[in-house]
Amino acid sequence: MDEEIVEAIEEYAMGKEAMKALYEELDKLFAKIHSHMTHVGASRLETDKYSVTIPTKRSYDPHKFASVFGETMDAEALSEYLTPEHEEIKLVPAKVNGTKVKKMWNMGDDVVTRLESTIIPPRPEIKVESKKKKEQAL
Repeated sequence: MDEEIVEAIEEYAMGKEAMKALYEELDKLFAKIHSHMTHVGASRLETDKYSVTIPTKRSYDPHKFASVFGETMDAEALSEYLTPEHEEIKLVPAKVNGTKVKKMWNMGDDVVTRLESTIIPPRPEIKVESKKKKEQAL
């Protein structure tokens, strides 16, 4: 095999390993920061270069909201805050059932040629795994 390709494969594999290690380290740092902020009750921390916040996410019970605020707001004012239950019509994109189309590949050259013209080219992809991991699994 061409030495340039061997080198590219090795660099790619090392890069993937480095990314995995980096993501693991980022997860640890995230846990440390979030744990500290939760422990001290902080929703925001500031350094010279960075500002860290824990986003506030809230979900409201629509029935309780309506009963609690419905007494003090008229229907028009309440409708600004509360969307009542309703049906939505959702547009589902067209798609081809590949399992059923699989049978068409045996219908002759003309059909195969026409099928090939309808295929969306796949995104190029490669998978590189360490040989050591495969050997350990055996």
